[in-house]
Order: sequence, then structure tokens, then C-alpha cells
Amino acid sequence: MPSHSLNTKFVHSKSIERLCAGTQDVIVTVTDISSYTADIKQLKDVVRSNHWPVDHPIREKLWENLCNQVSSESHVDIYSASVKELFGDNYFPPNLPSFVDPAYCIRYHLNPDGKKSVETILQVIRDSKPDITYCPILYPLISIFLHYMSEEMTYSCVMKLLSDKQNFISQTKSDHSASAYLVMKLCKKYAKNAYMQLEKELQEHEDLESMFQNWLSWIFKGLPFSYLIRVVDCFLVDKKKSLYRIVIALLILYYKNSDKMPSEDLGSLQKLLDFFQNIPVPIEKVFK
Repeated sequence: MPSHSLNTKFVHSKSIERLCAGTQDVIVTVTDISSYTADIKQLKDVVRSNHWPVDHPIREKLWENLCNQVSSESHVDIYSASVKELFGDNYFPPNLPSFVDPAYCIRYHLNPDGKKSVETILQVIRDSKPDITYCPILYPLISIFLHYMSEEMTYSCVMKLLSDKQNFISQTKSDHSASAYLVMKLCKKYAKNAYMQLEKELQEHEDLESMFQNWLSWIFKGLPFSYLIRVVDCFLVDKKKSLYRIVIALLILYYKNSDKMPSEDLGSLQKLLDFFQNIPVPIEKVFK
């Protein structure tokens, strides 16, 4: 049995070694959340305050347990039947569903089998949820889930989140744009100096409103994997408002560290992504 919680079926073996070797010595006070699931407030406090590393044993069932708080309905049993019904025995992934944004097709540490599973899940979601027209977060979220869960459980957990689109996942272009506009307004209010810094650094071809339309990419394309899993932890208990808070916190950190960054004329978006990819602040400081 492996001494880590990562899914060896879908994650590159070399990535597993690297992720486990890079584990930080973070003190956690809770190693089993099963006793907290009856009290949602207590559960939220536990998840917010415990920075479980990438390979911590609790991660094997953590997200499954948190998704069960969203909905008790299980979609595990119907998944295999749906795949067989849609594609038969010789499945080869067709084109990605139209609701997928190609700019967000990020696999992280998944191997080719993991990539195939992401695409299979997306096809079944397209069949199960024909009303979804634009959902950029789905590809990266499914990819991250598969680092710890089976294909069937990943599908079930994602379906639970999709069942509460008001609180978790925007599923149309108009809803996504509304969220982006809200994030921009929140950042202007709560990260005012950082917001003004972005305006100053804009290139001629850049537009601040367009940049905020891609705010999810700052998180899911910008942050290292060890930070991303904490993003998902908080997202599953605090819903999409947790993503708003994280973006505000990241922008404040960006502003505070702007004098230490190279002065290349890269433009706001590239500077942001470079900063997030090499974020100089420990995980527990970002998610305090």
C-alpha cells in the first residue's frame, strides 16, 4: 500500500515522488474529519485551519466527504453504465464539449490515463447536463479531483457541485461574466492598491475588465499544485465566495511584493501569473 493518498492510476509516478518529496512540515491538528461532518460550522473551521499537505492520508477521502455535505445523492453507480451506453466498449474520446474553454485544459500531474478520464467525465456530464453552455472551471477541477479519487467518484462529486450552481459553479457565459464583474468590484474595494497597480501596468493591448474575465485562470493556471489543493478544500466548504477571497488575498500579496519583482515590461496579466507561479508566501499565510 502506498504511504500517500495520491491516485497512482492517474498520476505520473515521477510527479508522485516529486510531490511527496516537496511536502512541507506543516502542523495539522485533525487527521480524520468523520467526527466533524454532523456540525457544518465546526467542519468549516477544521478545513480552514488545517493545511494538510499534498500527500496527507486524510486526502484520500477528504473531498468525497466534503462533497457529501453538498448533496447526499450518489452518482457513482450510474457512471459506468452511462459510459458504456454513450461510447460502447471501444471508447475513444471525441471532441471536448463546447462548454469547455480550451485555455483551461490543465492536467497538472495526470498521466495519459488520467487525461482520458477527464475527457470521459466531461462527455458524460455533457449528456447528463445539456443545459451547461460555458463552464471553464470543470476541466481543471476534474483534473485535480482525479489526483485523489476514482473516475466514478470524481464524476459523482462534480455532479453534486453542479446541482448547486448558485453557490458553486457558474454554468453559462452570462453567469461567468457576472461573477467576473463581481470579483473586479470586490478587488477594487478590498484590494484597492493592488487594483490601481494593475491599472498602471496595463499594456496597450490589455484591458482590466477583460483580465478579470479570466480571473479563474489566475488561480487554476497560476498557483502551484500544493496551493491549489487548499483552494479546493476551502471551495468545497465555503463555496465560490472562497475563490473571491483567495483572489483578493493574492492581489494584496502581489501588491506587497511588487517592489521585489523584476521590472520587465510584461504587462499586468503575465506579471500576475509569474508571481502566482512563484509565490513567495507559505500556504498557511495565503489561507489564513
